[in-house]
Amino acid sequence: MTNESSKSVLDLLEELTSPSGLELSAELFILRDLKRKFSKRDNIRLLFEENPFLNDFIWYIFHRRFGWSDQVDNARQPVTRARSDSFASDSKNKKQINDVADEFLSFLALQPLNPELLNSLSFCASKAATKAVVRQQTLQFFFSWLIQQMREEEEGNGPALSIVNNFAAVKDLIIVSLTDVWSAIRKKCYSGLCAVMPYFTMPQIESLYEGFSKICLSDSFTWQQTEGGILGVLSILKSFDMEPTATFAFESTNKGDRFAFVLKLGELKMDRLPPFISESIRNVIYALLPNPQLSIREYAIQAFNSFLVRSRHQETLDSLPDVIHRLLGKCTFLRDRNGNQSTLNNLLSIPSDPWVDAYEAESLLGVAGFVVGNVAFFSLPDWQLYLFTLLLYLSHPASTVRQVCSGAFRSLMVKHPDAIVSKLLFNCLICLTPMESALLLRNKVIHPEGFLTKSEIINPPPFLSKPFQMLNGGKRLSWEWTEGRMLAIELLCKFTLNNHVHYTFPFDTTPRNQQTRGSTPPTAQVARSEALSNGRLRRSSSEQQINFPDLTNLTIQISPQSRRISPSIGDITDVVIRPLHASLSDHRPSTSPKSFKRAVKIEQPAAPSSPSRSILTGSLIEQLHALDANSSLRVKSDIDPGVISQLKLLSAEGVLEAMFLQVVDGLRECSQWELSRMSNQVLPLLTQVIFFLDPKILERIWNGIFLRSTFDEANADQQAFYLAACISVNHALRKTFYLEEKFIMRLGGEQSWSNPADHAKIATLLEFVKSLLPPLMPKILAISQTNCSNKLKTVSTEVLLLCHSFWETDVDISSILTNFSILSLKNPTQLKGSLLNSVYPILPRFVMKCSIIQMIRLAPQLVELLMIHDDPEVQISLLDSTNKILSHLVQTIKDKYAKPSIDKGVTTNFSKISDFMVNKILYLMENKTLETVIIRKVLDVLYWLNVLWRDFRYLNPICRYIAKSMNQDVILNALSTKQADSNSLQILSNDIRVSPQMLESADTTEGDFSLDEDAPSDPLATIVQDTTESFDDDDWDDSGDMNVTVNIKEFSSFLCKLSSLKGNIVEQSNQKNLCSSLGIDSCQAKSYQKKLADIPPADRNTINWLVTSSVLV
Repeated sequence: MTNESSKSVLDLLEELTSPSGLELSAELFILRDLKRKFSKRDNIRLLFEENPFLNDFIWYIFHRRFGWSDQVDNARQPVTRARSDSFASDSKNKKQINDVADEFLSFLALQPLNPELLNSLSFCASKAATKAVVRQQTLQFFFSWLIQQMREEEEGNGPALSIVNNFAAVKDLIIVSLTDVWSAIRKKCYSGLCAVMPYFTMPQIESLYEGFSKICLSDSFTWQQTEGGILGVLSILKSFDMEPTATFAFESTNKGDRFAFVLKLGELKMDRLPPFISESIRNVIYALLPNPQLSIREYAIQAFNSFLVRSRHQETLDSLPDVIHRLLGKCTFLRDRNGNQSTLNNLLSIPSDPWVDAYEAESLLGVAGFVVGNVAFFSLPDWQLYLFTLLLYLSHPASTVRQVCSGAFRSLMVKHPDAIVSKLLFNCLICLTPMESALLLRNKVIHPEGFLTKSEIINPPPFLSKPFQMLNGGKRLSWEWTEGRMLAIELLCKFTLNNHVHYTFPFDTTPRNQQTRGSTPPTAQVARSEALSNGRLRRSSSEQQINFPDLTNLTIQISPQSRRISPSIGDITDVVIRPLHASLSDHRPSTSPKSFKRAVKIEQPAAPSSPSRSILTGSLIEQLHALDANSSLRVKSDIDPGVISQLKLLSAEGVLEAMFLQVVDGLRECSQWELSRMSNQVLPLLTQVIFFLDPKILERIWNGIFLRSTFDEANADQQAFYLAACISVNHALRKTFYLEEKFIMRLGGEQSWSNPADHAKIATLLEFVKSLLPPLMPKILAISQTNCSNKLKTVSTEVLLLCHSFWETDVDISSILTNFSILSLKNPTQLKGSLLNSVYPILPRFVMKCSIIQMIRLAPQLVELLMIHDDPEVQISLLDSTNKILSHLVQTIKDKYAKPSIDKGVTTNFSKISDFMVNKILYLMENKTLETVIIRKVLDVLYWLNVLWRDFRYLNPICRYIAKSMNQDVILNALSTKQADSNSLQILSNDIRVSPQMLESADTTEGDFSLDEDAPSDPLATIVQDTTESFDDDDWDDSGDMNVTVNIKEFSSFLCKLSSLKGNIVEQSNQKNLCSSLGIDSCQAKSYQKKLADIPPADRNTINWLVTSSVLV
């Protein structure tokens, strides 16, 4: 092959792309020869002009460079049908081919935009139909090349003639890339399109939009192609960046429809979206909302929200009636003279199944949830119809629809955080409920004195009476409606609690910030104080959704007439457009909407000082409490004052009580586990809302259930009341413990609070709740000892354990321990799923409140529970508790001789169960795979047992386990470090980075709408964190793999602690007897010593004389 260098470029290309195939070494020789020839400009021209082998050459480059990965599943097949190379070929040649192929890709990326290369890339993408990696890399190369060329032409201040001349080919390739069958390719190309979009002209964008719209509206495409079409539409919408004007002025009256921001696309600036988008986008979106493919619906909703954000405010207002009428498509309305049919009074009939298809309903409600969170909902003329529609879809048969619909109610409360709206929403969610629990009150199944609500049906607000009568006809509502309303109640209770936390509690306790904390507005107390209730960070409770971008140095002036603290898209009705700042004149989009939201700075004017304008303020709970105490107070609300008097809303006290009864109904509903699940989720939140609003409501409920009625274990209806009461007591206790530890004791007084009055209120509240507990504990203890349901038994036992762990009680703790044992023996599975999972964080604190005899009774039960629990956190808590018991017992024995009054039977009683504990622990270690931290704590338990019983009864089995475990770890460690086969070509599959590099992926989310995934966590775990023994996990593998070094270190530490006892336990003269009892001889000791090379010298002598076994030989 020495004469091949004299061949022409076309000859070399023909030979390289020949289907007959070449050896790897021959391919490498030709590629290097081509590389040398392409260094001449004339040869480069030959490559793109009248080259019949161009398509095949481009295909060869991409296929040869990236096609190895597509052959992994078929490793013994050659890359092409006729080629002789396989995964057994020379890896060196392959790596060199990859290097040369990367150089050719870099060379192609430097070529100007030309139709020949575009056609070749299209050919390559088409030919790689079965080779996903090759296809993906080809399309990524196209976008990176396109961006680079457009950027260079723009920087040259010349017209993009190459783009104009080749736009048809560019458009076709863009559509092919976004409609690929592989989702990963579609997403990558979507990011590339978002990056290149600002460089297109408006006619080119219109052409792309038309192409994507046709795909979305046609039924002849696959769902993958349809998804690509809506992704293309979304990328076009997001290419219009929003830039605010220099100054905003928000007015409460609508004096115009001018924009507070301008839209910018490259160098183009406009005050609204172009007509080709605004006039057709609704048809495109509505056509995709019923699509059965979830991703298509999600992208459609995101596209619609992006459109509304960039549109005039009137577009947002017009979209809500459109969505509502689509949701009520099966209902009959009476049209008025003007042809309008949007009022609730015009509703004539509601069919038995008034809902639209589940897919369409879910999508429409997703749009509605976004809109209601961004408009002045209760200022709309038809808000009553809209609210009824949302209530109607809470009963939809599809659970996903009910979940999305419940999110719309949260959006309403977030947008309108005032007491009247809160009471209205809660009243609507409990209305027309024929609660059987209320009937039980009337029939004296439970004593009704503690309840205000005794009627069978709670009447809805007047404007909902007629439609509900049409819908229900006096019959019991479906369980779907009950679950849907409880879903909404859960979200509203979460928001109400978070709102109260942000208004009430200090968010920072450092002295550096104490001076300014008093002036910090509640909206700023968001980031850290959210952890008070749920242990997670979320959005501010009083934060409104700002759906337009803001510059870092932007100042927003809110007029005194504005009724809202934070502006939203619904507030932008009258603004003054000023000339843009010079820094905004750059033609490149520099700030994303998401970063705009983070950078907004709002200057609020001073509040009016007129005493006649006094308005009730504070958190929602404070407003509700004050309004119930004095109905004449004026509340700032978005609902018209004339309408408020007509609503006839139930008081907050009555609403919360009705919710409690509704939860009881859910706990009684055995046939529908969904209702029971939702009741268990809502009750803790409801208890906390009552806790902060008025704890006297809890007092009435608890006394009416526990103290004024006799428990009948055979009455399932009555057990539902007792279960609900025990759960509420449980969570009220947890909240009390948490607040007392975190914000009363640790903060050190009123000076740490932004408002000292809040400190006093919380302290008084906690003392009142604690005063309610003593009369309840004996009754709860009696319930826990009956043959009631397992759920009621475990919850009541949990309440007793909690109360005993944190406060002194008059309850006999031995009765609790007996019940604990009964539960573990009666139904371990139930215990695993309920009691222990709830109380394990406080077990170490609980055992320290027990007497010595009680500890001895409890220790074997804790060890027994280790056998049925695989959760590491629970195991650690059980072992910590056991270690506390044993260490305390050791200390007691040491003091026994100084204190003769100590019961002499302590050691005698414990000796009867120590063998049981050791046998269980050894069985656990031998038959279960334990994490290093758990092994460490197990060894601590064994250490304390050896301290107690100063003989050798436990050393032999312990040492045998240690030796066996260390031997296994040596073998596993050797296997895990075995080197892979260096001849495998799979290592070199894609070892070279793609060149040129793809631009950073554009952000695929824009903050147009968000999904709240918060779930309440147990705050008690934070309290007890300091009460449990901590462990140092810095020295063990985070991945959970216990290598030989880690285990040797743990065992060495354990044996060293044992050796430190030899002066007290093992006399020096008895060392030979000890070694003899372990079966140690000199040969075995030497054999074992070789396996301990990694052990520090200081520990080696200890292990040499204490640990060896025939297992190692």
